[in-house]
Amino acid sequence: MEKIKIIKDIGLLGTWFHLSKLINLFTFFVIAKFLSPKDFGSLSLALSVLFFFTIFPQAISNTVTKFISERNSKSIYLKGLKWAILSGIALSILIYIFSDFISYVFSQQISQYIKLLAALFFITSIYEVFKGTFLGLKKVNYFVIVETILYTSNFLMVLFFFWLGYNIYSPLYSLLIATLLSLAVSSALIKHVDFNIICPEYSDGKFLSFAKKSTIIPILAQSIVFVFIYFLTNYRPPEELGYYYFLSKITIFVLSIFPLALDKVLLPYFSEYYFKKDFVKFQKLSDAYLKLAVYSLLFLSAALYFLLDGFIPIFFAEYVGAQKYLFLFVTLGAILAFGTYSSTILIAINKLRIILLNNILLLVMTIFLSYLIVPNNGIEGIGIIHSVLYSLTILAYMLFIKRKLNTTYSLSVNTKDIKNISCVFK
Repeated sequence: MEKIKIIKDIGLLGTWFHLSKLINLFTFFVIAKFLSPKDFGSLSLALSVLFFFTIFPQAISNTVTKFISERNSKSIYLKGLKWAILSGIALSILIYIFSDFISYVFSQQISQYIKLLAALFFITSIYEVFKGTFLGLKKVNYFVIVETILYTSNFLMVLFFFWLGYNIYSPLYSLLIATLLSLAVSSALIKHVDFNIICPEYSDGKFLSFAKKSTIIPILAQSIVFVFIYFLTNYRPPEELGYYYFLSKITIFVLSIFPLALDKVLLPYFSEYYFKKDFVKFQKLSDAYLKLAVYSLLFLSAALYFLLDGFIPIFFAEYVGAQKYLFLFVTLGAILAFGTYSSTILIAINKLRIILLNNILLLVMTIFLSYLIVPNNGIEGIGIIHSVLYSLTILAYMLFIKRKLNTTYSLSVNTKDIKNISCVFK
């Protein structure tokens, strides 16, 4: 019965993962259609600030998921809620106070955006705890329900506000209302959850210690993006920021959907095979994963490029200036998406330290190269820097994996590869 539930949960989460990205993409198309490249860039920058700070509540959510999965205790849920509220209040105040400073650093008039996002951040902090609790209790259906409400209501509210009239704050109002609605439903669903009342508690120190570890790598990864944005906003025309976000969304975002879904499904199996020292199955699954990633990305990248090359002038005339960078960003998207293959295996073999050290090196190199290249070359320079650095990163990861596990890499396809992947879904 447990095996059947696991498979159903994987199927449910995998299906939802693709649908949520699709809804998110439609929302993006609507916003980009109604906003100019300059306004779209400002809005996207403000949302990037929000997503950076949500690393902290997500870390609390991940901690709640881990600890509740070990001990089905209501005290862990309440502890997560307590720290989410306290940190949410503190960080919301800091975001509000420093909104003018953030606007000054990036040379963008986004302080009013960020002040509104301060309220949204507090609500998001609490909502993340409910999501973490549902996953920890293996209530995947509850998780999917509240996330479906969030994405669909946000999409519908965006359409509604733009239908009422042009307003650059419409996407923020929509996200705020959608998050409040999802939070209300989460509060109702949590009452139907059965907790283990009598259970030893984790100390606040242990809880926060694990949460801190969950923040470092995402912070470094997001910092790399903000380095690009800093040089772009301070040294390039305002519309280039909008072009950057537009291209990133329609290339990197789209090409990452399938590899990330594979990662969610296959990571537990890689972890299991490595833990049991079953390197034969590990190698077979690795071979099949590698070939599926490479050939699917080659096909999707080519299809996406030719589709967007004709799609942009017709539906997004204001973003025609970004079209000359399309091939570069499709290539970058494919490289970043393929990176999930090596990072998935490194996580499975407990080598997070390698990823951490690499992200530190990437951040230093990104600052140095951006200083030299981006002021004169803009988003073309960003695409080149990103592509080169991440290609070298993936190469280093794969060489390390080969040395550590004596792994072989082959791209020749046979029927066994299909069997190796399909057995995961049986």
